Amino acid sequence: MASIHHKGEAWHCQFMFHGKRHTFSLGKVTQDEAENKVNQVNYLLMRLKQNLLQLPNGIDIVTFISFDGKPPHATSESEVLTLAGLRDRYLETHRNGSLEQSTLDGIELHFRHLVGTLGEKFPVPDISLADLQQHVDRRGKKNGLRGKKLSPATIRKEIVTLRTAWNWGVQMGLVEGRFSIKGLRYPRVSEKPPFMVWEEIERRVKGLTEEAAGEWWDCLYLRGKEISELLTHVKTKALQPWVHPLCCVAAYTGARRAEMLRMLVSDVDFQGNTMVIREKKRTKGKTTTRRVP
Repeated sequence: MASIHHKGEAWHCQFMFHGKRHTFSLGKVTQDEAENKVNQVNYLLMRLKQNLLQLPNGIDIVTFISFDGKPPHATSESEVLTLAGLRDRYLETHRNGSLEQSTLDGIELHFRHLVGTLGEKFPVPDISLADLQQHVDRRGKKNGLRGKKLSPATIRKEIVTLRTAWNWGVQMGLVEGRFSIKGLRYPRVSEKPPFMVWEEIERRVKGLTEEAAGEWWDCLYLRGKEISELLTHVKTKALQPWVHPLCCVAAYTGARRAEMLRMLVSDVDFQGNTMVIREKKRTKGKTTTRRVP
């Protein structure tokens, strides 16, 4: 059975096929439209199960379902891979556990912004440097944190996501050629202040507005005594008992949030004063561990 769920500003449809879970975006539609789509998905799945419909050669199940059972012919020379098609097929392949959910969410967000510039039906082989520059220029006018213009680093990540998906598409035989970004120009960025201790920042923020001072406090470096004071504050104010030990692990091991949430009881050795941290980002395609004091 298929189901729908609302995430961000869009509805998503989820279904099982041959024992594997698949998900695709319905976009910014109403709940009624989303429910109509899920009914249609259930009907198509039933027809496939009854062998009254056949999945065409070269067409994956997500493409077949999202096109209402009438996808473009994979063998047709006139078929052109669209930006939405590249997005859906790239995400579908990497939802097998090879990437963390937070990474997948980031990829979806980046494609949402790319689609906002180029459109879902934009032919991927036709993407030019001018198209990429159009996206950079459009995003460069958007506001980011504290009302400032969006960081060039954020825009660059969106371009890198598209390049990564393109390179995957080349390996899969979906697109050809090299994805070139040579000559792409990003908005000028101001270098962030270096990390500083508490007293130094206090001297610098005198007379500044709260918003301006916030940029300096983002560069605060806590020393040992201050970390202890922070953790004491967390322990007295935390509404849940797990918040304090979680913050302690972050403060004293440098573990990522996702790494902490993957921890098992057996990973913590109080007698040996060590902890095993389960990694996913150090080695591509492989779950690794590291021991920390």
